[in-house]
Formats: sequence, structure tokens, C-alpha cells
Amino acid sequence: MKASFWRVFNKPWWFVACLVFYVGFVGPRLISSQDTFAVIGGLALLVLLIVWAYQLFVHMLRHKDWK
Repeated sequence: MKASFWRVFNKPWWFVACLVFYVGFVGPRLISSQDTFAVIGGLALLVLLIVWAYQLFVHMLRHKDWK
């Protein structure tokens, strides 16, 4: 189960969908919010997306499965 869960998130389509959702809807509202916790949450989500992008890039370079 654990391997299949991570295999789904190694697809670039999931990353692109989450990135578009963050940039289009969630990110600007959280980062420009007046609430401190919302800003911290928005920045934490941005950091998670950056880490996910790095992991996906490394995985794609090592395995070269661009499907």
C-alpha cells in the first residue's frame, strides 16, 4: 500500500494540478491574508510544493520514466 501511494505522487500530473491549484486559488489568498497563521500556512504549503518538485525531479532523472 505504501509503495502504491508514493507511486501515484511520483507522476508529474499530480504535481502540476496541485501547483496550478496553489498558484491560482490558495497561495495568493493565504500569503496576502491579515492572519499570521494563514500566512505561515501558505508559506508552509509553498515549501512543501518546492520539496515535492525537487523529489519529483530527482526521481525523473534517476529512473527516466517520463510517462
